[in-house]
Amino acid sequence: MDGDLSLTADGSMLGFMAGFPDSPYGPRNVWVLPTNSPGGPLTSHAHKVLHLRTGVFRVFLSNTGSHMYVETLLAPRGGAVVLSLYSTTRGKRILLLGRTGPGGWHRSELSVTPDASGKHLLIFGYFASHRMAEMNLATGHLISITTTQPPVLDGGQTSAAW
Repeated sequence: MDGDLSLTADGSMLGFMAGFPDSPYGPRNVWVLPTNSPGGPLTSHAHKVLHLRTGVFRVFLSNTGSHMYVETLLAPRGGAVVLSLYSTTRGKRILLLGRTGPGGWHRSELSVTPDASGKHLLIFGYFASHRMAEMNLATGHLISITTTQPPVLDGGQTSAAW
């Protein structure tokens, strides 16, 4: 596992990303694993949600585990960073939530934090330290938020909480 672990609200499923250590674009596979799985090789009990030729920056499960939010690199060099909603059972993208770069959000790699209800995301990046956004996941509506303090810098990663 390469990190970015997430659990469903009831703790029954674990979401994570894993990839190739020599990949210049980061992890390429996104997986889910029932937490009641018996011991043994990880891939014998985990389900691969998707495999990408470009890198995966961040993943997290919805509260129920039926969907997964995945932040990816659109193209190997200089591509946009894309945040999408995927089905964990079919591995298909359901919805493109946003993208950085030309025609998208003016942020670099995004950081996202779901609220406890799983109905909203708090979205923030590195360049606009006092700017955040709240996304309604049912409608896709994005509300810009200006903060008095930038999100906390923790171990080189920007983080914020609801």
